[in-house]
Amino acid sequence: MSLTNIEVTYLSKKDIKKLNIPMSKTINVVEKAYGAEASGKVHLPAKVGIYPKSKIENFFHAMPAMVEGFENFEGSAGVKWVSYFPDNNRTNSLPNASSVMTLNDAKTGLPYCIMEGMHLTNMRTAASGAIAAKKFANPNATVLGIVGAGKIARWSVRAIKSVFPSIKEIKVISRTKSSINNFCSEMSELYKDIKFSPHSNLKSLVNKSDIILTITSNTDEPYISFDWLQEGALAISLDDIRSWKSSFKNADKIITDDKDYFLELIDGYLELKESKLHGVSELLEKSKGFEWSEDERNIVFMNGIGSTDIMIANYIYKLAVESGKGQTLQF
Repeated sequence: MSLTNIEVTYLSKKDIKKLNIPMSKTINVVEKAYGAEASGKVHLPAKVGIYPKSKIENFFHAMPAMVEGFENFEGSAGVKWVSYFPDNNRTNSLPNASSVMTLNDAKTGLPYCIMEGMHLTNMRTAASGAIAAKKFANPNATVLGIVGAGKIARWSVRAIKSVFPSIKEIKVISRTKSSINNFCSEMSELYKDIKFSPHSNLKSLVNKSDIILTITSNTDEPYISFDWLQEGALAISLDDIRSWKSSFKNADKIITDDKDYFLELIDGYLELKESKLHGVSELLEKSKGFEWSEDERNIVFMNGIGSTDIMIANYIYKLAVESGKGQTLQF
């Protein structure tokens, strides 16, 4: 077979959105990705980063991974290439983040799909937060506190609500009053059974929530104290360690989806007792089950791992082919 006979499916953001993938399905696929890692079916190299010298906040990340031989998943390798330039929207009226996802067959090595990656990223980021809440938070939690009122926060409400029907109130804080009010107004129309409460006092929001979710960007220095959490509460960070002061070392358990990346983040910043640090995948194994305790305060850092992107992308690809979405390109 020559390269001229190889066909690659291209999926735009519009193509992916037309698939109307249920959040429950996204959560299921992401959870399976953690199961694949726990079963040793994942090849997960470290993220590769490029940071332009002009402004350190800007970055490019390559997130390679391969999943093979797990349940009915035939096997795919791929990479998500993502950029984040936080001044884009303000200075150039351009998106702050962009991403491209590529998939290759794990048996032949040949590419079979290229797709827009930010919609996928939003889906799996919100799903990972919901999985953390479902597995590690008070099963009867009623109050969710959200720090940040952007796109991922909106996705996260949808995701956590799908696994936590007990949530009755969502407290929200953000940089500007307008972003908080817009968020609460928009979400209230979608979820009539939930009270959306705008907040200006961060300490009070953290202290009076069963689950605290942080989704911020452009943070110059940590500003949230873990000591504000009440007993039995769970903090979930979707923005690595940038929001949290070093007091998170006081957590009873520190859980992360990528231990190596997490240890790299805190290198030279603080030391942790090894017994406190746990991987999401290892705790999801039946033999090492997690039980919530009303006496513990825990924190989960969901930094995003390439294997979840691979499995979500492969699911999107199959659904698109079945639905006749996308374009076929000659490689």
